[in-house]
Amino acid sequence: MSYKARRRLSRIFIGIGLGIVAVVLVVNLSAYPWRLLLSELGLAAPQTVEELPDPKPLPSGQTTDALPAATGEGTMEDLQLEESAGARTQPDITLVQLGTIKIPKISLSENLVSGTGEEMYYGVGHLTTSALPGEAGNCVLAAHRNLIAAHAFRYLDKLSEGDQVILTRGGETFTYTVYAAFTVRPDEGWVLDLQPDETHMLTLITCTPALNPTHRLIVWARLDGA
Repeated sequence: MSYKARRRLSRIFIGIGLGIVAVVLVVNLSAYPWRLLLSELGLAAPQTVEELPDPKPLPSGQTTDALPAATGEGTMEDLQLEESAGARTQPDITLVQLGTIKIPKISLSENLVSGTGEEMYYGVGHLTTSALPGEAGNCVLAAHRNLIAAHAFRYLDKLSEGDQVILTRGGETFTYTVYAAFTVRPDEGWVLDLQPDETHMLTLITCTPALNPTHRLIVWARLDGA
């Protein structure tokens, strides 16, 4: 191969690489909770749940109202958070929409779907063996935070004590208040259990760090008024 040909080929590869970087940057910048940054700088008031738009409707023809039967106890392996293929398209599967999840602090407004496998490419997944939103027990929700295909929980690490998580189900609204955030190993399934002295709690789970997911980020919240 001649020098000119090699130079032309290298330029093509460099151009492709820069294009991929540009796409990743645009996707992440568009999803960044800018209102949080502005409020921290004193340039805007914190975002409220009323200001958040409703999530985009799920694909027509892919939804059902039938809840799957919950059998056995849920495990960390049921949360298929390692499936984070960057540019993968959303799978054609049947979805059960439980409701919505909104987190004003990080400008999150997503569909809440039943299942924690491929369902998480459409929003935030509910571990079917855990309590439903508003019910007694530990309601476990999981989502990806990768760069392109699915990143509902991309900025979950910004939550702290006192932040609110608002869930809807069956026309009812349930507000949970964060009281703890920490990291665990992927095999620490105890975080899925109802914790001592709690009756109605919420557990949010995602991978961490975002670019090298060796652990799990856990956010615990309790139902207001329970």
